[in-house]
Amino acid sequence: MNYPDFGHSVYPQLITSTVMEIAASKSSGVDYYKLIKNELSDSKISIKLPEDITERSRSLKVVYDILQLQKDDELAKAQITKALSGIIREYNNENVASRGPGQPGGNADDTEDGNMLVNDSGFVQSILKFLRNIRLVDQDVHYDKNKEGLITVADEVKEIVNRKAHFIMPSDQELVNLIKNETNAAINKTVMNIVDDIMATRANSVPDVEELAPMLRKEFDEVNLVINDMIAKKIAIHLSAVEIPPPPYSPLVNTMSLNYSSEKELSADDNDRIFRINPLGIFEAAILYPSGDVAPAKGVTSDQYIFPRSLLNSSTKEMPGMFFIGIMDLVPNQNVSILVQLAEGSRINDKKSPVVNWFYLSYDNWVQLASDNIVSDNTYGLQTTGIIEFSIPYDAANHSVLFNSSSLYWLCASVEQDTDSFPDIIGVKAQAVRVVFKDNRNDPGHLALPLEAEKIKTLIDEIPEVKKVSQPVPSFNGKLAENEKEYYTRVSERLRHKARAINNWDYERLILEEFSSFFKVKCLNNYYKGHFAVGHVTVVPIPDLRNRNYAGSNVLMPKINYLDLRRIEKYLISKSSPFAKIHAVNPQLEYVLINCKVKFKAGVDKGFYLQKLNEDLINFLTPWAAGDTAAVSFSAKIYASSIINFIDEKEYVNYVVDLVMQQYLVNDKGKMEIIAIPGQTFTRVETELTTGHSILVSAPKHEIELVN
Repeated sequence: MNYPDFGHSVYPQLITSTVMEIAASKSSGVDYYKLIKNELSDSKISIKLPEDITERSRSLKVVYDILQLQKDDELAKAQITKALSGIIREYNNENVASRGPGQPGGNADDTEDGNMLVNDSGFVQSILKFLRNIRLVDQDVHYDKNKEGLITVADEVKEIVNRKAHFIMPSDQELVNLIKNETNAAINKTVMNIVDDIMATRANSVPDVEELAPMLRKEFDEVNLVINDMIAKKIAIHLSAVEIPPPPYSPLVNTMSLNYSSEKELSADDNDRIFRINPLGIFEAAILYPSGDVAPAKGVTSDQYIFPRSLLNSSTKEMPGMFFIGIMDLVPNQNVSILVQLAEGSRINDKKSPVVNWFYLSYDNWVQLASDNIVSDNTYGLQTTGIIEFSIPYDAANHSVLFNSSSLYWLCASVEQDTDSFPDIIGVKAQAVRVVFKDNRNDPGHLALPLEAEKIKTLIDEIPEVKKVSQPVPSFNGKLAENEKEYYTRVSERLRHKARAINNWDYERLILEEFSSFFKVKCLNNYYKGHFAVGHVTVVPIPDLRNRNYAGSNVLMPKINYLDLRRIEKYLISKSSPFAKIHAVNPQLEYVLINCKVKFKAGVDKGFYLQKLNEDLINFLTPWAAGDTAAVSFSAKIYASSIINFIDEKEYVNYVVDLVMQQYLVNDKGKMEIIAIPGQTFTRVETELTTGHSILVSAPKHEIELVN
């Protein structure tokens, strides 16, 4: 594109000259589009492609990298579109068609920076020919490249035009924006067409340079044929909208206010009504009805208070945590099963969670569900993913003024305190059932790993009433049949600990035998909350993270849920001395945060590889995120020098500087606390675990700055 620096370009000045003739002819109904198109016919704007598009490792390297590395078609399509658009824009901004010093026809006095920004060699003569035709310059004025600079001619023309048609002329910046916007739109549309062709070709095989380069040339040759017409139309539309002369300024009222006060004693006899305004909506309150009167109509709450009491604690304090569920096509007086999917291990702390109270909406009043109406709760109070089965009372209603939605029946879960003792909610789905694997001479090895989420997609025997089947969470509690080696291992361990927990080894083996979903356990005797404590035993389990990459999960947080911690304690209490105080806790996560500056190699897409470098750092610091579960360690150590070496060895990185490594943890209130170790400065040379039950994990996002 030949417009990268319009501050020194004369292209807007050519159009400005055209505008003067339009101003003179506006009253006669002139065809602006035809006029501008004719005048611009000798100087075309064109979108240029990099000269090295036929080379695999140059400008389009990132496109080929995405085609080969990114397997997801939709994600690959989006990344290629962004990268290719950026490459073409950047190239056109740095490779303007110009005549400067040392080039044919060049003149160092043409512009301030020594370049005459033009579209072709006949651009100057086109301007002067047009100016002579509209009598802005004399017929004997000609351009002498050796004597007269283009800027001088353009300034003289602009001064004349400003005197004659200043009231209609758009500014230089307006013309620049018109050309930029239209050209950028052409690039975007063309790149989208090219990417569609590339993805269609990739369905068979990854296209090579012999295939990709012709695609690019063909598409951009076609768009270059029409881009000047498109720009001419946009400028004509802009000029047509200008009124001559502009209308006089009409002052407007800036602000107006009116204040008044009024008093009235409210009474139901006078048909006075009071409405509540709350975050859920606006509804009428029946506080004016005397006690013993006829109950108010449907849609009117019967509370004798302005604020509803059914969702309040002790009638004075609001519940700090509420969770609303709207259900369509529900049938009252029947049961409904709801899957509540929670992010395991996302609790901020391990304190005991409060009781969850459930309510249902009956017209405009919240009524608490009786314990009999909660048939089963496999989430154990919203602590782990599971199914809750409700028996919906007969008086539940799907018409209410509390919500801005119709035909929905509403349930509400609320707690009185400690909302931070609940894990994050990922999703809620109705019509949930629990399925159990039935062995039909299947490969017994499939039980070695949980079945990944979204693997079950249909029923073997179709049921007409079931429209769709989905499996949002992986399977659980699967266990391989015991082989001979495992049998002798189990028997040998049993002979050693005799089903009694005495030393650390006994505690760890007993837990791993009882809980198949755990990968590793560390036992610390005479230890509690990071301190020496006589008689206290702390066990720290690590879950099996394999196939845990489902929506909402976070493999960077190897924690287990609150219920499993309490099950471990209950089990160990039955196996250990009554004088031992047993504690099961999650590991303390100590995050490693990298702050650095990097210089990428020339030709790579900075946005794509900036994100890739962050992902590579996460996988390096937490190898289990990439599938290496055995890498979870309670004694790991990370050196800043190893981080520098890792980044520097990346094929897309030129060099890395100013690397700072920090270590921090998140306290029970969810706040970040930087860990300071004596003898080390603000930037760490190496990490150091602060407690016996700490493990190192990567920060979710590192602070990486690009060096220009």
